[in-house]
Amino acid sequence: MPVPPVETISEALRPLTERPQEAAVLCDIDGTLAPIVERAEDAAVPEATSRLLGRIARRYRVVACISGRGAAEARRIVGVGGIAYAGAHGAELLLPGKSQVELVPAFATWSDRVRGFALGKDSPELRMMRVRIEDKGAIVASTGAARATRRLRWRRSRRLPPRPRPPAS
Repeated sequence: MPVPPVETISEALRPLTERPQEAAVLCDIDGTLAPIVERAEDAAVPEATSRLLGRIARRYRVVACISGRGAAEARRIVGVGGIAYAGAHGAELLLPGKSQVELVPAFATWSDRVRGFALGKDSPELRMMRVRIEDKGAIVASTGAARATRRLRWRRSRRLPPRPRPPAS
């Protein structure tokens, strides 16, 4: 898909740039502000990007970063204290100037049921296919699930047992 001309982008953004006091800037972190890295704990937002985000926060009514990580971890990676962070895919909020992460009440009422459901799906069969189920506090996430599900369906359709995988090194 070709990149639209600058004039087209400027025109589309005009309502935001002309009235920043009525606008919000919401940014994803991993793969957007911070480059994708092999090990999640090595992720970092470049210093120049953090400084720019700080300047944007002084101009716009709301600036927030959204992440699948916890909100406190998102703030650590971005390094800008004066903006909001939504972590755990929106289950956690860390508001500007606050030090305590808040769990969104709607998530709190469902967390035990979701955790029980997701952790109940864990099995040796999935682990052999390198599907990880992670209890992230406010949410439960799985990695590798879509690819593993397709692989498992294909093997079951041919009445094949799951293929063992070598241990991760």
